[in-house]
Amino acid sequence: SYFEQEGFISEDCEPVNINETSGYLQDNTGGQFTETQVADKAYDYDGLWLFWWDQENQTEMYETYQSMGANQGTIVLGGGAAILQTEAKNGAYALAFSEDYEKKQDVVDAFEALENE
Repeated sequence: SYFEQEGFISEDCEPVNINETSGYLQDNTGGQFTETQVADKAYDYDGLWLFWWDQENQTEMYETYQSMGANQGTIVLGGGAAILQTEAKNGAYALAFSEDYEKKQDVVDAFEALENE
């Protein structure tokens, strides 16, 4: 809702579940990597990709969250079999963008201004 209020996501946007959709990860295996789950919740809002990891329950995705710190914000799966570069991290959230998303820096600035949650 914050990104809708700021005008970065349209109210009628139909988000795509990144965890269930291929094409978001950079596959370094020549097409053999089939996993797509990268976070506890991961959605594409018309080019603005928002990720969330459950800090309290620390699911199997928590290791992915922790490794982003050692990998300069890159989500690394399968020891590097697949990767996804994020643009910014704030608390339990991270974001990335499609190549054609136009307001990247505005979104990053607004995202980083939010209190850590």
